[in-house]
Amino acid sequence: MDALDGRYVPASTGNDPLRNPNALPTGKNFYAFDADYLPSPEVYKAGETLAQDLIDTYEAEHEGAFPDKVTFNLWSTECIRNEGIMESKILSLLGIKPQRDGYGKVVDLEVIPRRVLGRPRVDVVLIPSGLYRDVFPQLVLLLDKAVKLAAQQDEVDNYVRRNTARQYQMLIDRGLEEEMAEALAEVRIFTTPSGAYGTGTNTMVDASGTWESDREVAAVFMNRMHFPYSDKFWGGSPVADSILLTVFEQSLSGTKAVLHSRTSHLYAGLDNDDFFQYLGGTALAIRAIDGESPDVMVSNLTEQGRMRNEKLTYFLSKELQVRYFNPDWINAMLDEGYSGSRFVRQVSANLWGWQVTVPDAVDQSKWDNFYEVYVADRYDLDIAERFEENQNLYAYQVMISRMYEAIRKDYWTPDDAVKEDLITEFLETVEKVGLSCNLNVCNNGKLADFLDQEMEEVSGISEASIENWREQLEQIRERLEDQRVRAQQVAQNASSTDDYTPRKAVQGYTLEEVNANQNEPSGAPVNPALWRWVILVALVGYGIYYFTRKGVRG
Repeated sequence: MDALDGRYVPASTGNDPLRNPNALPTGKNFYAFDADYLPSPEVYKAGETLAQDLIDTYEAEHEGAFPDKVTFNLWSTECIRNEGIMESKILSLLGIKPQRDGYGKVVDLEVIPRRVLGRPRVDVVLIPSGLYRDVFPQLVLLLDKAVKLAAQQDEVDNYVRRNTARQYQMLIDRGLEEEMAEALAEVRIFTTPSGAYGTGTNTMVDASGTWESDREVAAVFMNRMHFPYSDKFWGGSPVADSILLTVFEQSLSGTKAVLHSRTSHLYAGLDNDDFFQYLGGTALAIRAIDGESPDVMVSNLTEQGRMRNEKLTYFLSKELQVRYFNPDWINAMLDEGYSGSRFVRQVSANLWGWQVTVPDAVDQSKWDNFYEVYVADRYDLDIAERFEENQNLYAYQVMISRMYEAIRKDYWTPDDAVKEDLITEFLETVEKVGLSCNLNVCNNGKLADFLDQEMEEVSGISEASIENWREQLEQIRERLEDQRVRAQQVAQNASSTDDYTPRKAVQGYTLEEVNANQNEPSGAPVNPALWRWVILVALVGYGIYYFTRKGVRG
């Protein structure tokens, strides 16, 4: 209201209101912090505690084995919210701590001696988002320096030094010069090239009809994210791309745990595809390299004073129960109309994303419960009817098709009664609103063929419903093929070297070049009426002057 009255609204801090109540009320310009002061002493201590908790938990669950290599995802939004806790955890694992000036600004790094540290230095691999790279370049360089300092410590059990030496030898064997081999061997930070964003994993996961092995999805992640960042490289290609890929693969290989963070209650793990494309994509790449999955974990920082590391399996299970399977949440979401229905559909797509990238985190029970809640309507919320009332029955149809894709790819094996119910619901939506041209419906030929076979085995479905589905699918495919051919023709015409001749004569104005140096009269012609007024004013003025002077003389 102050702003609408034209009054001054002071800027203030942002963040999740549950973490920072001063973020309320909203509607003001907000700021975060000066990144040169990250991490503060208090934040570093919290990160140190979480780092030790990670080591203790891993050793307890793996018969005393030490987690000698850990890979992290870093986001700028998370860093802004938690003020550098993940960066503090990384520094602590490396056995490095920040040095500050008298104003609290981080000006350098200090090595914690091995006898004080009391454990080996953990090697780290960092995969920041493109936005993190752009917003916090000073943190990228700070973490790069920390890795180099840790690698310089001549200690028998220094895993950072050991892996750097192994990487260096591999690069020498590949024919690199010593200086370049040393610089690349020290790199632990990888992401997209400068100016590029996103892992590409989400798009590939969605286009599930184009691949059969999840190794194909992992290859997309590797190709997108293998560019090195340090004080010597900033996302370019200093050597052949095949060597950079090998460096990235060797860096990820042997990872014992992959971590991301969650600092806000605003977004949950299935709200969008960003979370699984980074954390899930990283875990998938490591599984493709090593043949087994690392521990996939979330640093749950949503509650100050109760921050902890959680297994992704537990994290997702908890969110499903308290959020996505909560009838109050479902009611509120469907009350939002078209967009609310679309959001529920996205939840199913993101559950599928976790299924592909981290299969261990999405077991049979999660799909069973998803079916019970959203298709069998466990809470009698009239789910399908409300999708229809919201004029977004397509979202319901696509949600069912995604569940059936999980069946086709053997991620989910429900009983025959569930499959029959899914088929029936799917065909009913086709009869009511037609067939959606979603990537997983009309553009997934393998799923369409699978559904066609399944329909033949389901009793109680009319032949007319099946034929209607087939006819609509064929019509859409013909239309898509026609569009593809036309697009191809347009592309061919655009690349043609022949002169373009318009079909119709173009009418309009002709642009002519004017030489500004020509000594010709310039400017628009003056209206004759204007000249008459100028002469009249001049005469009146002269008359006033004449009679005034005459009066003075008299």
